[in-house]
Amino acid sequence: MLRKSPDQLTPETQAYLTSLTVKATHSTAKSLHSSVTKLEKAQNALTEAQGARLQLHSKWRNFVTEAVDRWTQSTEDFKKDDQILEAQIQAAKEALAAIKDQYAQTQTQLGMTGAISIEISDEEETKMDAASMKISDGLQQMMGSLNNLKQTADQMVEEQQKATKRPRLGDAASEEQSFMEPDKVKP
Repeated sequence: MLRKSPDQLTPETQAYLTSLTVKATHSTAKSLHSSVTKLEKAQNALTEAQGARLQLHSKWRNFVTEAVDRWTQSTEDFKKDDQILEAQIQAAKEALAAIKDQYAQTQTQLGMTGAISIEISDEEETKMDAASMKISDGLQQMMGSLNNLKQTADQMVEEQQKATKRPRLGDAASEEQSFMEPDKVKP
């Protein structure tokens, strides 16, 4: 019966076949629309997740940058303060040595003899200098580590920014037009 040409079919059969064709076309369109909607949602979820990750890594990079700045300032302040205190210590040593000489001269003039009870221990001075050097070395190592961490964070964010930017494949207007009007595709 279906092998007949459409003109040879009864009007009821032709109407039935037309309704089946319309239903099949409608079902296909609905299925295609559903797939496009799911694809769009999945793409949006991916874009949001990538954006959130990029934002997290940007925050981390900013934190590390601020930490580097803060540690750089603290290191410079420590070195400056340490140099000032070292100069004060040296001035105090010189003053103490001058006072010792003056005390010794006064004792000699008065005919008194005896040892001066105030002594500076070179061992204590060496320990202080070693402690200061250890702190300075530790600060330099910390700054090196923070700078390496900052460079890694900068590279990571730059790579993610490049990855999240999708390249355009062609002229968007012509692609949109060809999608909406398939028979008017530009060569």
